[in-house]
Amino acid sequence: MGGCSHRVLIAMHIFLSAFDEVPDPRASNVRHDLGELLVIAFVSVLCGSTSCAEMAAFGRAKESFFRNFLKLKHAIPSHDTFSEVFRIIDPKALDAAFSKVLADVTKLLKDGDIIAIDGKALRGARDPGESARTRMMSQPMPRGCA
Repeated sequence: MGGCSHRVLIAMHIFLSAFDEVPDPRASNVRHDLGELLVIAFVSVLCGSTSCAEMAAFGRAKESFFRNFLKLKHAIPSHDTFSEVFRIIDPKALDAAFSKVLADVTKLLKDGDIIAIDGKALRGARDPGESARTRMMSQPMPRGCA
């Protein structure tokens, strides 16, 4: 499994298994696995992506990393595919999947484990002209995905 640590593989398995429960509203002949698409989207947003085009570009740039734990039968989805999925996916099912991820990750924590949270973002620190909304805390979907 290349350069992926055991912890990264466990985390990705947690996401993939949670996303398995999200109904795929697309036709039965889709090219990209919904769980894989959601993992790429989530990781790219954590790394700063703010649009579907950026999700696709991030996925292409990190394709070798994603291939450590995703099949990517048809490579990285396009920005149009990300956009379509986020337009039609059931937000309640996606929210339930994220709740499952949080519960599963919490079970893995041991005494003394730390989850880093960007305190500057929580306090509102940002670059001039940047949105006052804190990314990942109040932005439900990256712009350009609807």
